[in-house]
Amino acid sequence: MSAVIAKQKSSFAGIGFFQAMAILLLLLTLVGFAPTFFLRPWFQSTPLPVRFHVHGLFSTAWIVVLLVQTLLVANGRLAWHRRLGLIATGVAAGLIVSGLAILYYLARGYPDNGWELAEAAGLIWGNIASLTTFSIFVVTGIAMRASAQTHKRLMLLATLSIMGPPLVRIGGFDAFRISDSLFVNDAIYALGGLLILYSMILIHDLRTLGRPHSTLLWGVPLTLGLMFSAGLGISGSEWGQQLVLILSSSETAP
Repeated sequence: MSAVIAKQKSSFAGIGFFQAMAILLLLLTLVGFAPTFFLRPWFQSTPLPVRFHVHGLFSTAWIVVLLVQTLLVANGRLAWHRRLGLIATGVAAGLIVSGLAILYYLARGYPDNGWELAEAAGLIWGNIASLTTFSIFVVTGIAMRASAQTHKRLMLLATLSIMGPPLVRIGGFDAFRISDSLFVNDAIYALGGLLILYSMILIHDLRTLGRPHSTLLWGVPLTLGLMFSAGLGISGSEWGQQLVLILSSSETAP
């Protein structure tokens, strides 16, 4: 009997943790993008192009769906959880496509934004890495949906892989700025923020499973490896920057 109760407590602790993580990620997104997206009329007078609205809505919807899915599981609504999974797949696809579309337009118009080629390449390739890891985790998570422990961690890792932009924007607030160098400040918040979030999952796994879950052991190195190789390696290479030049020379972005 005690073993059953212990198992139930572990299950409830896991559900509570994943709910809390989804809420935290949603709050970080809302705060990070408040000045430029959610509360833009109060901070900026220039309108935001429609493509940014579309991507912002898909990105926010993904995190909201993540939260709702954990709530459905917590309340035993597994049938609804599966139905919403179909919608989540469409939201994930929309996030990826809209994200790539924005990167395409940013590459086309980077000279008009006053960016250096190296800055534009770093931004574009870094975000390509994020969308790639997001895609890998989502597809793998769908394939592993029969294993609840693996599935929910993969969906959480997928969400963490797209948290760089809100973390960077929070770091850009005057109250939180650490370095006068934009590159250094962004790196501290993007990498440091992710490491803190990964550490929270690790601590949870050690407390509930007694060991790191296997998804953490390969998922974190994959994310960080792609982040560094794309953001620092490919973006600084001749062919990595050449792609940006090719896109920017096609025509000026509207």
